[in-house]
Amino acid sequence: MNNNRWKAVSIISWIVLAIILALGIIFNVSERRENATLKAEVEKYKSLAVVDGGTDGKDGSQSDSKDSKDSKDKDSKDTSTGAKDNKNGGTNGGTNGGTNNGGTNNYAGGGQNTAANQNVVYVEKEVPKYIYVATKPDKSDNPEPTTEPTTEPTTEPTTEDPGEEETPAPKPDTSNAGNLAFAEGVTYEMGSANFWKAKLENPDKVLKTPEEIAAFNQKILEAEDTNMYDLNSIKETFNGNSLKNSLITEVVPSGTIYKNRTQMSGDEKAAYFEAIKANILGAQTTDSDSVKYALVTRRADMKSWPTADFIGYASDDTDEELTLYSLNINSPFVVKLITGDGKYAWGYSNVVTGWVSTDDLAFCKDKDEWNDSWNMTDDNFLVVTMDRLTLEPSYLTPETSALKLMIGTKLKMVPEDQVPEMIGERNRMNNYVVYVPTRDENGNYVKSMALISQNKDMGVHVGYVPLTAGNLLDLAFNCLGDRYGWGGMLESMDCSAYTRAIYSCCGLELPRNTNWQTKTPSNNYVFDVDAAQDAQKKETLDKLLPGALLKFSGHIVMYVGENDGEYYAISAVGSFVTSDHTAKSIQSIALTPLSVRRGSRYGYSTWLTNMTDFIVPYDFE
Repeated sequence: MNNNRWKAVSIISWIVLAIILALGIIFNVSERRENATLKAEVEKYKSLAVVDGGTDGKDGSQSDSKDSKDSKDKDSKDTSTGAKDNKNGGTNGGTNGGTNNGGTNNYAGGGQNTAANQNVVYVEKEVPKYIYVATKPDKSDNPEPTTEPTTEPTTEPTTEDPGEEETPAPKPDTSNAGNLAFAEGVTYEMGSANFWKAKLENPDKVLKTPEEIAAFNQKILEAEDTNMYDLNSIKETFNGNSLKNSLITEVVPSGTIYKNRTQMSGDEKAAYFEAIKANILGAQTTDSDSVKYALVTRRADMKSWPTADFIGYASDDTDEELTLYSLNINSPFVVKLITGDGKYAWGYSNVVTGWVSTDDLAFCKDKDEWNDSWNMTDDNFLVVTMDRLTLEPSYLTPETSALKLMIGTKLKMVPEDQVPEMIGERNRMNNYVVYVPTRDENGNYVKSMALISQNKDMGVHVGYVPLTAGNLLDLAFNCLGDRYGWGGMLESMDCSAYTRAIYSCCGLELPRNTNWQTKTPSNNYVFDVDAAQDAQKKETLDKLLPGALLKFSGHIVMYVGENDGEYYAISAVGSFVTSDHTAKSIQSIALTPLSVRRGSRYGYSTWLTNMTDFIVPYDFE
């Protein structure tokens, strides 16, 4: 009986095992059939998939109540008090730099570090949602970045030959537009340099080589009425007594003025400027004095009178009327006179003369030491290409802690064999090491070192940025939305300082003010804009690349391109008038169509109608 029981158990076990094996075979066949079906579906719809590659001064337009101020054009004022010394000679700062082919950011010709192009392909919704098809990444040296994958399909299935089907243009991504506001005719996607670069046949074409830029700088330096200074050619000795007597004849602001927002009476105003003149006359001078060579150690305002007070024409005036220009860190400055109280120095930058606080200057022991800091003779330097960059704070290196570097600032890199392991308390790892001019307790120049974080490499470039239309757009749009600053006040830029800063990143040194910039010896450009109608101006604009400078009285802009029959420019603008004749205070770097208007004094005519000069610092046909 026991034997029969074990036989029954054995038979049942074999039956269970047979059932399990049979089920496994059935499931395996089913899975293979499903995989084959899915693979067929993918191949069927693959030709219908969509590849998502993506692309990535005041303007003289104040309201009627400010029309009297509208005609005031600081850019047209020649502030170069005193004799101009030896204008002709070698080129000034910024002319000797070459183009860097191994740069750190996405400037064409300077070595691009873009993300790998994934070329992701998304199939139709009728394919099961868990099916994902992607091509191999583009392995080119400088692949273009792709846009983020969309979650919704953009192409409907069709029975037509997919080779004949046109893929619709991708809709612009406005998910980050938030509550941004724009000028009339401007949209969110227009606020990217890539929008305008996509319209160009070859945005990376070099418009001027470093050698051509150097030659062009020399032509600008020698041209009449550009008011540029070859700092290395300024006479080293001069009559200090004669100079200070000349400086006290500087024009005093006319009419009622406000000091630090408080109105001054006529007597108060007279006494105020008499005290300033006395400070100038108190300078220690002789009939034969020598120049001093200095470097700017922090962003420094140049003024027509030596004072730190805010002088305006109204209690709410946004413009400090004595400010002429602002100098970046490491800018060269030739000093001829220091006030009696020792607080202000008068001298030359390469584009304007004026007064600078001595607290913002470091005095070099000789001309060679001075030239070694700012005169870039090779590509071993960094150019700041973002609007502003702040050095990291430090307790151990307070002289460079949290220094602000503005667009166009140029700093030499420390040679590799001279870079220490530590800068203050920090290791050099993942940082550029640069020289920064600082001052000791006596105001003498100290050659300090500082770190610029690698994460800032989209905002700096090794050597000058190659001069291409695409790069000019990138540089200009890096400042979009930044505040406007009359003469450079508030660590900002006015219209002509902005255009100058853009080109300075490429090594091309434009004059300071709008009127002086029109004297630039532009290449291949002979067009009488004054006599031209709008249609003729548009015809000329159609020939120009982005980067051309367009000027009317009191304002200058950078042309960026055409879209749907409208022409656009970017500029540091104080105000403009809308199509319904509403005056708007802007006080920002803004993208605008050339159809925005000027005030009632100009009959509410458009910017385009008012354009008097096109300045084209590159060759075109």
